Amino acid sequence: MRSNPFPVQHVYFERLDEFPDRGVSHYLKFGKEERTCSTMQSAPEKAKSIFEFTVTDLNGNETSLDRYQGSVCLIVNFSTKDAAFEKVLGLLTPLLRKYHNETRKETTDEIVKRFECSSSGMIGEIFAEIEVNGSKAPGVYKYLKAKKPGNCGGFINSNFTIFLTDRQGVPVERLNAGIHPYTLEDMVENLLR
Repeated sequence: MRSNPFPVQHVYFERLDEFPDRGVSHYLKFGKEERTCSTMQSAPEKAKSIFEFTVTDLNGNETSLDRYQGSVCLIVNFSTKDAAFEKVLGLLTPLLRKYHNETRKETTDEIVKRFECSSSGMIGEIFAEIEVNGSKAPGVYKYLKAKKPGNCGGFINSNFTIFLTDRQGVPVERLNAGIHPYTLEDMVENLLR
């Protein structure tokens, strides 16, 4: 079995959309959010979208991804210890600022404070540290890798692997951090139409 050179990752999940509500209602818990997704955890590759999964937030709470229904999303794994962290953050931040609702869920976690204090600023939601490869990878990552395996047979071999999903929560692209910002922006624009 191949060892994972990046065993613990952060998941950066950003909803790319213009929010009509301009409030915090998209962070409220709805009935569906409380459900368990045990079927999807045991056979994630059979899921129809990312909206069938839950992830763990920085406070240890399970959060359903169905709250992003109708939104184009970027899902990025990253490590703050990676030398390319600031560069990739600089790549994503202008694009995310263009589509992001300035009101976002507040948290006191130190890692979020660090991001928000960085020179480029952090936008988006950060979820708990995870393993993106192997048996301990959460269902949503197993699903993403099954739908968009990339060149390594589904293995994520570097930080900053970017999955772009359409409004139905289906992955349409798997990209690396070397993508040009304008190319990424064009892809997002096409999905928002």
